[in-house]
Amino acid sequence: QNVADSMEEIDSDLPLENSGLIQEQKQQISEIRVELQTNIDDMKTYIKFIGLFDKHSRVHGVTLDKGLNLITGKSSTGKSSLIEIFDFCMASSEDTIPHGVIEDNAVTFFLWINIKNADYLLGRDANRKNCYIVSNLEIENIKLLTPDVFDDCGYTLNDYKIQLGILFGIDAENTAENVEQFKDKRKGAGRPTVRNMMPF
Repeated sequence: QNVADSMEEIDSDLPLENSGLIQEQKQQISEIRVELQTNIDDMKTYIKFIGLFDKHSRVHGVTLDKGLNLITGKSSTGKSSLIEIFDFCMASSEDTIPHGVIEDNAVTFFLWINIKNADYLLGRDANRKNCYIVSNLEIENIKLLTPDVFDDCGYTLNDYKIQLGILFGIDAENTAENVEQFKDKRKGAGRPTVRNMMPF
């Protein structure tokens, strides 16, 4: 914006024959600005749905829109559980989902998430046995989804963390500070995962 404003000031001081050139350059800057904003928007990640499959293979959850979402409701209706389900599906080593109706009836928790304009399902069994990533997803109605969407795409928790890291672009192999640490995993800090990025 500052560049365009400066060019406007210059434009007013230039002879008439040069003002067309300045207008053309301002147009180019404007087009670059739009393209950059589009690229930034395309890189954004957002959650479309936080939910679960119950013991009868039915889907329960909350649909979210791009941008700010406000969730309201009476006390003890599961609002805080959404954060815990998100954390659990993002490879938390602890299950902090409150005990009660949700935990008693859930078989698999999952997130429907959009990363760089591509949709993914990130799932995790309530018994913590398997984790899942489903890509190339086309969902028209989330309520019609069935648990078999996770067939043949299970990971252990450690492998799941690595796959999440790749998905989110965390590609550092190891945070060891020197060759000795790299050779001796007890001294090295190990490979960072998406969990290291959660505060950001």
